[in-house]
Amino acid sequence: MSALPASSQTVVAYLGFLLESGTISAKSLQPYLSAINAVHNDFEYPPPACGHLVKLARKGFAELQGSVMLQPQQVTAFPAEHMFAIVQFGLRPDASKHHIRVCACLAAQFAFFSRADSGVLLTAINAQATSSTFSINQAAKNVARNQAAPSSRVSSAQDDPGNCFNKLQLRWKTLRAHRDTDLYWSLEDDSPSCFKDSGIITEWLLLLLVELNIPTPPGVKWTGHSLRRGGASAAHAIGASIAVIMAWGLWKSLASALLYIDVGVRPSSEALFFFGHLLPRFKLMEAPIVQQAQPTAEASPIDLSDAMAALLELDD
Repeated sequence: MSALPASSQTVVAYLGFLLESGTISAKSLQPYLSAINAVHNDFEYPPPACGHLVKLARKGFAELQGSVMLQPQQVTAFPAEHMFAIVQFGLRPDASKHHIRVCACLAAQFAFFSRADSGVLLTAINAQATSSTFSINQAAKNVARNQAAPSSRVSSAQDDPGNCFNKLQLRWKTLRAHRDTDLYWSLEDDSPSCFKDSGIITEWLLLLLVELNIPTPPGVKWTGHSLRRGGASAAHAIGASIAVIMAWGLWKSLASALLYIDVGVRPSSEALFFFGHLLPRFKLMEAPIVQQAQPTAEASPIDLSDAMAALLELDD
């Protein structure tokens, strides 16, 4: 009995299985359904995980899941104000090595709109920290393995007069004597297995918020993905262009980028702290005004008879 092609009824039954398992959110179903359709397309079968029946099943999935929730939550943009507090915490003289690592990592994730998996996979050879610049070469899902994706964040004296962001990154770089192949955010005694799951970014974020006594608003869920959403929203709030946001966040399409921008986020000095460098602040030099030459004296009228006589003399 062949598993392919599957029917829409089989897909609906699979959705019921996922609902009973209680581990998958209704908002996270699309990758599962896309994988089913992709396999069918590979074998030139019609995709079964679409159509009216599956659409109704997904709607029912969300309704049933929501009915048992004590408080529905939504992953939202992480505020720049809280991220600024995290940077300051990492610069405290009494900050532990672990806290310096966590603060530097979260700040970098936010500043580069990075995905959580890109953060945990960053290796030392692909990160460089100096007193003026922090640069990374990102490994992202939408970037081919043989393709580089370099980004450099140059310190802005106007928005970060204390150079706090680069000081934090340089502090972590100095504390951790990396080898090129080391995972950049790992400590010497960390097990490599703890970085296989990008959920470590969410875990660090939530633990640090408790440390800083920053409460999560009702209905809000902050995860590692909130840093990507929060960074893009903060940059948009201070006037960074969509084209710049797309390039900085490695988005390939406008539709994908817009999903991460919360237009309700308001501009702030903390947003400028992180993303002022994305604004076109240069001033064009004013071109000198060219004035037409004015005659110094009134020109005397030309006597045409004298001019004709002069020409006749030349002919002779």
